[in-house]
Amino acid sequence: MATDQYGIKLLPMVAGFLIGITVWISLRFVREACQSKAESPHESKGGGRGLALPRKVFLPAVGLTAVVALFASESLGNYIAVLFGRPALPGHDVLLTPISQAAPASNPAETPIGLCDKPFKSSSRCSEASSTADSVRVQLPDNGLPASSNSAVGNTGLLTLHLRRQSLAFSDEISYKSAYWGKIRVGQPRQTFKVVIDTGSGHLILPTMFCHSKTCKAHKRYRRSSSKTAKDIDEDGSLVGPNDARDEIHLNFGTGEVTGVFIEEEVCLEANVSAQDHDICTRLRWVAATDMSEEPFKAFRFDGILGLGLAPLSQTPEFNLVEVLAGAGRPRMFSVFLGEDSEESEISFGGYRPHRTRGLSWNKVIEPELGHWMLAIKSIDIDGAPIKFCREGCKAVADSGTSVISVPTQAFPEMFELLRFPADPAHGCRSEGPTLNIMLESVNLTLHPKDYAQLQSGQKSKKKKFGFDMLSDPVGEAEHCRPLLMAADVLPKLFVLGEPILRKYYTVFDAEGAPRIAFGRAIHAADGKDSGMA
Repeated sequence: MATDQYGIKLLPMVAGFLIGITVWISLRFVREACQSKAESPHESKGGGRGLALPRKVFLPAVGLTAVVALFASESLGNYIAVLFGRPALPGHDVLLTPISQAAPASNPAETPIGLCDKPFKSSSRCSEASSTADSVRVQLPDNGLPASSNSAVGNTGLLTLHLRRQSLAFSDEISYKSAYWGKIRVGQPRQTFKVVIDTGSGHLILPTMFCHSKTCKAHKRYRRSSSKTAKDIDEDGSLVGPNDARDEIHLNFGTGEVTGVFIEEEVCLEANVSAQDHDICTRLRWVAATDMSEEPFKAFRFDGILGLGLAPLSQTPEFNLVEVLAGAGRPRMFSVFLGEDSEESEISFGGYRPHRTRGLSWNKVIEPELGHWMLAIKSIDIDGAPIKFCREGCKAVADSGTSVISVPTQAFPEMFELLRFPADPAHGCRSEGPTLNIMLESVNLTLHPKDYAQLQSGQKSKKKKFGFDMLSDPVGEAEHCRPLLMAADVLPKLFVLGEPILRKYYTVFDAEGAPRIAFGRAIHAADGKDSGMA
């Protein structure tokens, strides 16, 4: 049904108005005709005289008919009710304040990348939360779900969702960017969306009908007025009235930005891998995007983002999907398998699938109060030669929303040159080349050229960019294999372990108790059972 930016249903309102006008005009013609016949000295052909309706009967009849016709539209009735200071009719949504006029809760400073997508005041850093769970004013029962929840929650078994991979080619920057997305259903009746799985952020974000940018229009948008289960809320969970200003959030995702408001709604994860899986639905607070930057969101097929960072990265625990599912009895654990080439990828909630790996090595998360899946790096070496930058240790974040390995700017030149090698004429970058080793607490993550390298021709340009300034490539040089590295200073001495690592290693994220991450060499279709921790 058509809606305008205020969420009012237009078709019933217009229909009711036209009915009222039509009835009024019709009765007016009847009245004038009757008066004309009454005043005429001649008799009608029927032999009787015209009947003049008394003014005291006619006017109330017209008024009553018009009022009834107008209020046949429930949305218009809500609109008028709100104008007179009364609440809208139950079960219907009216938002009279345009999003663009809603006053933001604060003016948070921009944060470096999407790894810290929580809004902070200008004096805050990622380790400082702008709100706590104690500020939530929606009463929660023992199961951690909103008291108003009437959605069915599946059993506590494993739920596995298919993920699809999309890659985009770029000419002068990163040669490709990729994203892994799955489907969720939101609201009642259900609206289906494609969401990218992102362990580096902390919110579910979907574009809405309130967003009129080209980026939002390129994707499916959430229709607030169509859902019977949605609630407009502020950051702390308190309900927002139809004519109230709303809290606003600004999120940064590397090269992209999102602005939005808050909604509490039913969200369903649909099992689509195994017959033993069960769909699960729960109420979740999320960010309804009112603006999304063109880069990088417009070109991708996914509609929104499903953030799976630790709870501190979310506004409150009620915004964190893993925490909300835990309130329903499901373990605070999920696992990610990224397939090779055309192989299907998947994410499992509530545990992991042992057949995806022959063994797991657990590593504790450091500084969990920041909300990142962050690990300690003991050392990094290339073909046995240690990288000087990490002689005293570094940090790493496991991020399913990153296509490459992000490296601190200071370490980038050394690592890039050591990992770059001439391409084999017959086998390209799937030949022999440097080996990258990243030693964590209990496992050595080893990448060979086929895991991290990409073919690059020296004929394309004198200078390449890789998100940030890079080294020059001489014109006319033979084809080389360059590493999928990007220079970025996210946090001091922090590496971001993206797709190259998560594709080779089956990864399990466990937030129960002291957070930890397990890595195990993934068993891909092409590998058969030949797997290990090497």
